[in-house]
Amino acid sequence: MNEERIARETATGMAEDLAAMVATNARMLAQKPAVVHQRLVVPIRPHVQAELFVPWPMTEADWDQFLAVLAAMRPGLVPSVTDRSKNTTEGG
Repeated sequence: MNEERIARETATGMAEDLAAMVATNARMLAQKPAVVHQRLVVPIRPHVQAELFVPWPMTEADWDQFLAVLAAMRPGLVPSVTDRSKNTTEGG
């Protein structure tokens, strides 16, 4: 009788452990894979460079979005000719 109870408890414990492992594996598989970032150094002119950290590998859609964001940021990063002459005349 005792041996049957021990066998039953052991089988139940093993089944619970297996169910927990299956649940853990299912959660891990459902998670999105970690994004790997690549350091990208872009030469701008001699002795000047930009350093970016980009997801790698990038899809075509990622690349297009990246270029669109850079283009949208341009007005804040690159002063227009009139802005440059205005800063020069104001002593900037």
